[in-house]
This record gives sequence, C-alpha cells and structure tokens, in this order.
Amino acid sequence: MSRLVLVAAVCIGLIAGGGAVASDAGVVVVLSDDTLVAGEEATLDLQIVNRETVAGETMQGTTVEVDAGDAPLTVRTAERSLGNVPTGASRTAPFDVVVDENATPGTYDLEVTVTYRTIEDDGEVVPEATTETETIDLEVTIEERARFAVVNATTDVHVGEPGAIELELKNVGTETARNATVEVQSIDPGLQIGGGTTFTRTFSGEWAVDETRTVRLATRATDDTEARVHALDVTVRFYDSLGVRRSDDVHEPGVEVGPEQEFAVGNVTSTLRVGEDGRVDATIRNEGNRSLENVVAILASPNPNVDVRDTESSVGTLEPGEQRDISFRVRLDDGADPDERLLPLAVRYRTPGGDVVVGDPVDVVDVAVAPKQEFAVEDVTSTLQVGKDGRVNATIRNEANRTIEGVVAIVESPNPNIAVRDPEWYVGTLGPGEQRDISFRVGLREDAEPGERALPLVVRYRTPYADNLLSDQIDVPVIVAEKIEPFEVEAISRTITQGEEITYRVEIRNAGDERYTDIEAQLFATPPLAVTDGEAYVPGLAPGESTEIAFGLEAEDDATPTTYSVSIDFRYEDEIGDRHLTDRQRLPVDVLESEPSPIVFVAVAALLVGVFALAYWQRERLRRVIDDLGPE
Repeated sequence: MSRLVLVAAVCIGLIAGGGAVASDAGVVVVLSDDTLVAGEEATLDLQIVNRETVAGETMQGTTVEVDAGDAPLTVRTAERSLGNVPTGASRTAPFDVVVDENATPGTYDLEVTVTYRTIEDDGEVVPEATTETETIDLEVTIEERARFAVVNATTDVHVGEPGAIELELKNVGTETARNATVEVQSIDPGLQIGGGTTFTRTFSGEWAVDETRTVRLATRATDDTEARVHALDVTVRFYDSLGVRRSDDVHEPGVEVGPEQEFAVGNVTSTLRVGEDGRVDATIRNEGNRSLENVVAILASPNPNVDVRDTESSVGTLEPGEQRDISFRVRLDDGADPDERLLPLAVRYRTPGGDVVVGDPVDVVDVAVAPKQEFAVEDVTSTLQVGKDGRVNATIRNEANRTIEGVVAIVESPNPNIAVRDPEWYVGTLGPGEQRDISFRVGLREDAEPGERALPLVVRYRTPYADNLLSDQIDVPVIVAEKIEPFEVEAISRTITQGEEITYRVEIRNAGDERYTDIEAQLFATPPLAVTDGEAYVPGLAPGESTEIAFGLEAEDDATPTTYSVSIDFRYEDEIGDRHLTDRQRLPVDVLESEPSPIVFVAVAALLVGVFALAYWQRERLRRVIDDLGPE
C-alpha cells in the first residue's frame, strides 16, 4: 500500500463519525467533533497526521498551537508537544476551549500551527532539512442549542438536619428545550438528596431561551457531614427542535451546609430527693447562628428509679446567643441512690425552613440528689401498764437541711392487745434540725404481755410541691409494766353465824398513781352465802386514799361452820375519762355455829320425861308380850 493510500485510510477512520479535516503540505489535521455550543467548556481533540510522501521520513519534535482567530471562544491550552510522528501515523493534541456565553451560532475558522523537523525513520537527519511550520485553518461550528446554567443555588440545611436545596436553572442557550429532565447528584454521600444521592425532576413542555425555573430538593446532611460548601453534579436532558435527545452537563454548583446546631445547658440546680418529687432547673442557650422557633427542651431518664413527670419544657423562639430558663418535675423512687445523676436532655426545634428537628441528647451533669427525708425520735418515755391506758411521750427531730410543713407523727400497732387511742399527733412546721414533743395515748388489754415493745411510727409531711408523703417506719421502744390492781381491799367485819344476815364491811384503798372517780363496787357470793345488798358507791379516791363500804350478806341456817369467800370488783373512771372494770378480788367470810335457845332446852326435857313415863306405864304389858314370844 502506498503512503498516500495509508494516510487517506487514517483520515477516513478519524472522521468516520463526522467532523472537520484540514491539511497543508505534509500535515493533516482532523477534528472528529467540530460542534460547539455557546457558553460551553469543551475539549477539542485534534488528530495530527504525518502525510509526507517521501518514504521513511518522520516529523521530529512536533508541536501544535491553536489560535481562535475571529471565533467567539477562548483557547486555554497554550501548546501541545507530540514528539515524533512517523509517516502515515497520527498523534492526538487535546485543546481546552471555552465558548463565549453570547456566541452567535455559525461556522468559524481556528488557526492550527504545526511545527516540526523531518528525519529519516532510522534517526538520520535529512540533508539540508530545516524546521518547518505549517498553518492550517480548521472549521468549527457553534450550533443553536439549549444550554443551561445554575444562576442561584441556596440551602438551609445544617449538619444532622433535614432541609432543602433550591436551584434556579436558566436556559442560557439559543434554542428552546423540550421535555427537559433535571438530574441532580450529590458528590458527597453525606449530603442526601431525596432520600438518596440522586434527584430527578421532569419539566413537560417547552423551556424557552432565557427562561428560569426553580428546582427544590428535599435534602438531609448526615451527622458526619462536614460544614462546608458541597458540590452538586447537575445534568439537564432535553429534546432539541429536531427531536434529538440532548444533554447538558451544567457547571457544578456549590451549596454551603451549615454547622450542626448546638445548645448550651447551664446553671443546673435541683431539689431532687429520694422518695419525692423535685425539680431540675437550668438555662438553655442557642449556640447557633440562626433563629429557632418552637424550641422545646426534652428530659428523659434511662434509670427506672428516676421518673421524669414533666418531660418537656417549652422555650418558644430562641435567637442566636439567647438563653431561657427550663424546668422539669422529676420523682425519685425509694430505691434511688442519693448521688449525682446524668440526665440526658435533647432539644426539639423548628428550623427556618419549617423542618422539625430533635437534636442528639446531651447530659445534664451535676444534678444533685439528696437522701430521703428522715426524722429522729428520741427521749422516749411511757406509762404503759397491762390492763390500762397510758401515754408514750417523745421528741421528733427533722434530720434534713430543709423546712418541712404539715408534719404529723402517726403511731399504729399491729398488736391486737395494744390500742393506740389517738394515733396522730400534729407537729406542724419543722425547720432543719428542729425538734418538737409528741405524745400518744395507748391502751393495753388485760391479756397483754408486760415487757419491752416497739411501736411503729411514721411521719406524714408535705413536700414543697404539696405532696403528702410518709417517711420510713421508725420503731419506738417502750416498756409495758405488769398489771397493778387499782384498789386494795380488806374485810373489816368478816364473821357471820349460821342463818344470820349481817352488814359486810370492806375497806378499799386507791393503790394507783392517779385519782379514780365514779367508783361502783359490787359484791358476789355463792351458797351457803347470799348477797342481800351487793352494790356500793364511792364518788372518788385520790392515790393512797381509803374509805369503807358496806354490803348485805346472809348465811344459810345449815351452813357448815368454816371460812368461805366472797368476791368484789369495781367499775371506775380514770383521769382521762375512760371507764374500767377490775378483776374480781376474793375476801374471807367466817361462818360460825349458832348457839341453842332456852325454850329448846325446856321442850327437850319435857319430851324426855314423857318418854320415860310412858315406858314405865307400859312395862307390865311389854313383859307379857315378851313372855308370850318366848320358846314353847
């Protein structure tokens, strides 16, 4: 194949897809894509072909320059060096150009200058060879076509938040676009568009020259996204006037993602106490650079012993740098430990774009928790005694470092033999460390056991939030004394004769330590004794005082002379107005044999005389009878 045929084959292959060809004596310049669009940034790939007709000659040190001449574009590449180009071979020289925004569509000539020296293929310099420069005019065409530019790109998105991106796209070309589709792709995966990294929107109909349309994209910047300008890849696909599908890669616009919204929480104070409701108070400050609306602070606790009653504290609008007070009601169960707590606080707010955001929780540190409210019961004394009422006296002291109101001491006994008559004692207000006297009236049944006992006491009090709470149980030690009979009794007249009725006199003495009143005594007897008047009354007896009471008593005629007993009990009223019934106490009664009357002796003597007289008068008859009965 000749060199000329080889060069022709190369040129035909290079422009098979369309393009421009220009040549000079020994050089052919081929541009496969010679079509440009106003405002376009493009690369012109020039193919430089060595078509020297002398066999074995190579273009050495080949350089290429392009001059725009009158064409409305700028060549950004100054010069390309291609090295050696053998005969029939080609080299590519890429040149970056920018077409003017207002370029008029048409055909223009570019001036291509190729400089080289000719050498033999074996490297020998051709005799008398000189450096050659060939200038070739190459045609390019600037077409009428739609072209797009982002004239404005804005976003309100911040790190960790949703938001929106608005792109204003303008048809800056020379032809109307039809049925355009805008495709926006985020280069940074941390900037999500439409739930992913790519967003597509189609505009039906015509998009006229100089017409601007707005594309709004829902977006979100992930937590690990950097606060900086992020580039977007925008492509517009459309149909031209001939119905040909075209695409325009728009210059990458940048949108600035704002820094993560931050809040500062300070001035934390608390009135938290184990077993009670309290408050956590603080201030919150907007550390960002924008105004936020509907700001709400949200407090939560992962600790099951900490119950946040008011989980939200409304703040409202918060300007940059502005701070507001926040407050939460929190309850700590009895199982909570008195200690500092880390309570996570989050902030919910609405961005200027209308998106509602809940920020990541931050720990509110140094939330002090006081121990449970405690009271001390001391100086306990008691007058408790089996079978009677007594009093338990003590002092109660506020062990906390705060004033407590509505304090009431409460004593209740689970023992059925112990009855607390007045179980509540109102104390009122107790300052820190302050103590007051308390007293309870307690009754013990007859079958109660003497000895040491513990009475359970709790304290009801009112917290600063008007909650009525009960303290832990406090065991109050008391001593129950053995039963002491309130009256000592002694029989004054204790003898009675068979068949006699007497006045039975008894002396009673108050053996207790208080005055007894309205004393009703009753006497009881069993055969062969009988009470004829069994009741006596004493208005009152002071401790140690005694008096005499009398009853009616009789003995049966056939009573066996010996010592019998009667029993006596008392109903009485103590100093606090309670009625009591004593156990029965036994008293002796001596029954004596009665002496015979003189009339009886006379009757007995007469009877004996008669018996003897009758016996003497009948003695002869009695003898005859005996004789008749004798042996035959």
